Amino acid sequence: DEHETFLHPQAQDKLISSFETISESSQVFITTHSPYLLKKFKNQNHDIKIFSPQGEKVLSGQNMDLFPFSPTWGEINYFAFDVASVEFHNELFGYLQESCSQWSEKEFDNWLSQNEIVRDMPYIRENRGNSSPAIYITLPMYIRNLIHHPENRNNVIYTSEQLRNSIDKMVKLVREMEN
Repeated sequence: DEHETFLHPQAQDKLISSFETISESSQVFITTHSPYLLKKFKNQNHDIKIFSPQGEKVLSGQNMDLFPFSPTWGEINYFAFDVASVEFHNELFGYLQESCSQWSEKEFDNWLSQNEIVRDMPYIRENRGNSSPAIYITLPMYIRNLIHHPENRNNVIYTSEQLRNSIDKMVKLVREMEN
């Protein structure tokens, strides 16, 4: 139970390698909250069960599977603990942008808009201290820009509800792309 407690991240890497070796001849069960142990998860020969604090949800890591690199710490926190994080937003945003091969902000925001995410967020760009007139962009692009450009203080910070809404919209797009 939480074997990684008080271990340095490099020691946690060695610990999971030891568990992997032991699992060749025995079944191993561990419980953890460690992102260092979870990043070593292998769909081929590991099974992960994610329990919410109240025990109302039990998810299988394979059932999350939003990305080829699932489950991520952001996914686990979101689906098991209902925590909307900047990290999960970035994972979804980057994955969608790569999947649709729209590399510029404008192209990707057009793609989001074509996929039923409304451009309703006024965003003011800043370039070397000079502000431009507001343009309307999608909520995922707005939040991404605020995360990646904290030096630009011309825009209203997003709320927790907006972060969750943006994540929900992108999760829906990822799932639609799978079908």
